[in-house]
Amino acid sequence: MEPKTVQLTRSSHTDLYVPDHEELAKVLRDGLSNNFADVTVEWTVSPNLQEPPFCLASEGLCGKPVIADVGGVPNLVPTPKLDKVYALGDVVGACGLEEALVLGAGAGSHVDIGVNSELMANVKVKADGSTCHNETRISLVDQDGGEHAQRDASGRFSLMGNFLVSQGHAGQALHIRVAKRTTDCNFVTCIRAILASHYGERRPVGVGGVFLLAKGTAHIHVMPDFSPCPLNGDADVNRWLRFYDVNAPMVFVGVLFSHDPGLDLRIEHFHGYNVAGDRGGHYHHDVTPDEVVYEAYFSLAEKVFRLDPANGEDGQ
Repeated sequence: MEPKTVQLTRSSHTDLYVPDHEELAKVLRDGLSNNFADVTVEWTVSPNLQEPPFCLASEGLCGKPVIADVGGVPNLVPTPKLDKVYALGDVVGACGLEEALVLGAGAGSHVDIGVNSELMANVKVKADGSTCHNETRISLVDQDGGEHAQRDASGRFSLMGNFLVSQGHAGQALHIRVAKRTTDCNFVTCIRAILASHYGERRPVGVGGVFLLAKGTAHIHVMPDFSPCPLNGDADVNRWLRFYDVNAPMVFVGVLFSHDPGLDLRIEHFHGYNVAGDRGGHYHHDVTPDEVVYEAYFSLAEKVFRLDPANGEDGQ
């Protein structure tokens, strides 16, 4: 029998710290300069993000931005909980919105796709589940061991998801452009570590949005179909995952937190796909430090909603 969509009745939320914009820009500018040779950080009106190369499902990231953390890795390991199937429209409703842009990383709906997969959510959807504009992709492992990405119109996902949820309006966004990586720290972790160091545990900051790998090559993974054996620990998981290198340009969507405010959050999670739309997966890092160029547009989340936590608790 096909699993029913999980109702997001188990939930909690908390306010996040929203820093002064200019202070935040300086903090990130100074910190990223220790990791990249060329750094620009500014608050600006974002371009129309529906246009290439970003091709989002809405023109901007503004309007009641929050982060939704749904399910979690314990729904996947050691054995998958195949009944954990969620609707993106329900996420919008659980965040208190009637219609929203949902951007982020998760697992594709195995019920609709037929196998396990990586989800790159990029959709403007209503709380009743009706879709306004969909650019969502999933990436899966082929029978021959290769991977490919494809469009996904199911409106559902499985196991886990980490999303920026906003009204998708045009407006001010945090714009970051960096080039030539000078340390081993990846782009996402650099940003998170800088925020964690400056704002500390008592001022958790949540960031979500989109970044472009404009030049270089990304190292990604794609989950194959579910393992027939339990995955007991990181070594088992890493043997099960499939790793690939994908050339720019690539578009990544997701979220990060400076600290977990006690809700058992996934602290950073970004998935992406190449502009051709035929390859994609979970971002780890780039493998081309001398040539890499990243460009990002981010929003600061006002709240985080912890929905159907996989630890079986309410997150508080």
